[in-house]
Amino acid sequence: MVKNIVLYGDPVLKREAVPVKNIDENIQKLIKDLKDTIKVEGGIGLASNQIGVLKRVIVLNEVISEGDKKESIIFPLINPEIVRKSGEQRGDEGCLSFPGLYLPITRAEKVIVTYMDENGKSVEREFTDLLARAIQHELDHLNGILFIERIDEDDEESKDIVRQWRREFMLSKIVKDRVG
Repeated sequence: MVKNIVLYGDPVLKREAVPVKNIDENIQKLIKDLKDTIKVEGGIGLASNQIGVLKRVIVLNEVISEGDKKESIIFPLINPEIVRKSGEQRGDEGCLSFPGLYLPITRAEKVIVTYMDENGKSVEREFTDLLARAIQHELDHLNGILFIERIDEDDEESKDIVRQWRREFMLSKIVKDRVG
């Protein structure tokens, strides 16, 4: 079932998700909800707390290109953990919980991640480039860290963009609440 995306300001985004102990029907339903939601909302990744559930589950949307064909594969990572990082990439990053906000963020270029798949099988996989960025972003969500907290300390332009975005976001919320 498609769920509403939790937006900036909701305290669940700042809370740490708890590990999944066993993959039962509730976790299978959570995975389905995450997959359904990312299909509709778009994006490269989605963490469970972005739909209000504090479990260590994310989904990634991997696009595989073969010739003229592109295939989107959405897969879950349960209890993901980065075991190794290397390199550095800096690029614009957005978040479904921060509609319309994009900021340059520095992340590792390559990560090796261990996780369980939806069948409980242990997996170790290397992610690079955009998927490496996405998994780091989603793991931050599971740890209660927002991407705006990853702005370089001396990046005053990005800080100004965040301040302006917050003003506009809060104003639109006030208007929406009053108008209904």
